[in-house]
Amino acid sequence: MRLLLDTHILLWWLQSPAELGLQSRRVIETGDCAVSVVSFWELAAKERAGKVALPPILSDDIEQQGFRVIPLKAAHVEAYRAAHAAVIDPFDRMLLSVATAEHLVLGTRDGHLLSLGLKEVREL
Repeated sequence: MRLLLDTHILLWWLQSPAELGLQSRRVIETGDCAVSVVSFWELAAKERAGKVALPPILSDDIEQQGFRVIPLKAAHVEAYRAAHAAVIDPFDRMLLSVATAEHLVLGTRDGHLLSLGLKEVREL
């Protein structure tokens, strides 16, 4: 499965993998996983607000895990414009747009995203 990791999934993977559970960890370990630079941006915002502590160079930790890093592209912005109207959180909407444009599945535990029944979203 080709997955785009939601920001909270990425953070749990890096800092407290037990939060994910065995099955989710196996999916990530055996899957083709990617991380969007949108997650870097979201984590930086959370760090600035004092909600998380991050390593000095987050990209090194992510790349050491073997995750592909997806930069933002014009196609992602176009997908953002067409994203489901019920996705109001800007980071969620951006991540969903990246997943859509890149033909990935967004792996998440976000109840709101999961409740929408979108084919681009899967519970991890």
